[in-house]
Formats: sequence, C-alpha cells, structure tokens
Amino acid sequence: MHKSLTPGIATHCHHQFRNRGGIPGFSQHLGENAYGYAFKTTFSRPQWKAQVEAEVLKQLRAVQRQATRFDAVALIRGGGAKLDLAGFDSLALCQAIADFPLPIFTGIGHDVDETLVDLVAHRALKTPTAVADFLIQHNLHFESQLVELSQYLRYVIRKTCTRLNPASQMYNRHANDPRATAGWLVKRSACNALLPNCP
Repeated sequence: MHKSLTPGIATHCHHQFRNRGGIPGFSQHLGENAYGYAFKTTFSRPQWKAQVEAEVLKQLRAVQRQATRFDAVALIRGGGAKLDLAGFDSLALCQAIADFPLPIFTGIGHDVDETLVDLVAHRALKTPTAVADFLIQHNLHFESQLVELSQYLRYVIRKTCTRLNPASQMYNRHANDPRATAGWLVKRSACNALLPNCP
C-alpha cells in the first residue's frame, strides 16, 4: 500500500486532465493561503486525446523514479462530461495507485460521482480546490501540534526552574564568573564531604 502522508507537506506533483480549468483554483489556493505556507509544485498536463490509463500510468512511473523529491501526488480534473470519468475505473490504474510509494489525492469528480481511483487513493476529494484546501489544513494541523508542544515544553521548563534548590540558584548567579564558580564548587565539595545534605 502507499505510504502515509508526511506531517508537513512541502512538495507535491500535480497531474491535470481534460483542460486547464482546475489549475488556477488549485494553484491560487496553495499560493495565497492565509497561513503563509510555501508549496513547491511540479505540474504535468497529459494530453486528453490519449487513453487515461496509459497517460496516468506513464506520469506515475515518471514520478516514482524521483519519489524522494515529492511528498504527495494530486490527480485532478478541471472539468468535462461525466462520461470522461470512465477512464478512471481502470484496474491497472487502481493497482498502481494502491501500490504507489507516495500518497495520491484525487480531485476528478463531481459531488455525486465516484470512480474506482477515488476508492484506492489516499484521499478522494471532489474538486482541485478541495484538494488544495485539504493540503493547507493538513499543514495547519501539524503547525498547531508544534505550537502546543512548544507551549508544553515552556511550561515544563518554568516548572522545573521554580524547583531548583538554592545551590543550583547559587551556581546560576556565579555562572558568569569562572573564578567565583570554581571557589563555590570547592566549598560545596568540602561541605558535602562533611555533611551529605549540605545545601
């Protein structure tokens, strides 16, 4: 099966079918997102005159040869007749997508349409814009987790600092004075030798 999605998406490959109608919305949503996320994209526009199965398989093989460059693949369709969706019900195409090393997102249908490719994709969405929105929200969720973690770490550090014993606080006060620190350490070592619980 295809691998899981990385926590933060930076680079993805995009395959556009039928016409270029889906590209402006897809690119605009990614490039003008309100959170300032930067996405590096590689676009591929197979000719619709060729068979869908052959074209998609060809493009997927090209991406797979350099899979380490990408985080995900978006298979989108900018419009067309409902009959055009039949090309995405190919068994060979479904097998290739299911076994692909990168997560593949689809945005090729309409609200009431579903293809076999949608069923085996990492995530099936209805439109190119919906795919772009999902990628942005995925990164937003990852950023939110990082913010929560940083807040928790700051809390733990503050709590730990308040529990520092007087000796540690004394060490911090002398930290910028090597001679004073050395003298304090000698005195503390002598004190510990006589009194194990010396402060």
